Amino acid sequence: MDFRLGMRRKYSHFFDLTGAAAARELGMMVLSAEYTRAFSLRLRNILEELDDKERDLASISVMFNMEGDIAIIDEALVGSFVALRYKSVMEEYYKGTPLNKIARSVMEGGEKRILDFLDISYDVLYDTLQELYKEIVCKKEVLNTFKMRYNISSYNKEDSAVVAIVLMILEDMVNYMGIKESYILTLSALKTRKIFSQHI
Repeated sequence: MDFRLGMRRKYSHFFDLTGAAAARELGMMVLSAEYTRAFSLRLRNILEELDDKERDLASISVMFNMEGDIAIIDEALVGSFVALRYKSVMEEYYKGTPLNKIARSVMEGGEKRILDFLDISYDVLYDTLQELYKEIVCKKEVLNTFKMRYNISSYNKEDSAVVAIVLMILEDMVNYMGIKESYILTLSALKTRKIFSQHI
């Protein structure tokens, strides 16, 4: 079976693909992590709004320490949170257009539409991960492999793991949509060059 067709059959909604991709790539890259206080509080508030059965199910996926911060969390739950945030911001940016319709429009569009979509998607995913993580300890071999893959080996700033994870998620997205992977290299060059220039 064609890989792209298999992905589309497994994930009929772009939202589901986004959550699964985020969970997969975070699981591949992250060795351990410390989460922000804001994310911990937001997640606790969400859990408190659930009924008892839903809360019991959710408690399997996340544990808090004595200070109320996240101690352990399942990647699938983080992926779902990333996907919810991504969907909300993208639909607002595209003036209420449903996420699936946005993805279809990009698939049928030209280079400018694709790059615009990847540009805003990068920013949304990057900002979301920065909101969630206070610190990430990554698997160095995995990070170095993907930095070489995206031609950003010389990029060694403290957010390099987040940059790589975002590009990994976007690569899953372009594969799902049948867009050329070379757009990811174009995007990585543009984004890292912009970050470099901001620090000169």
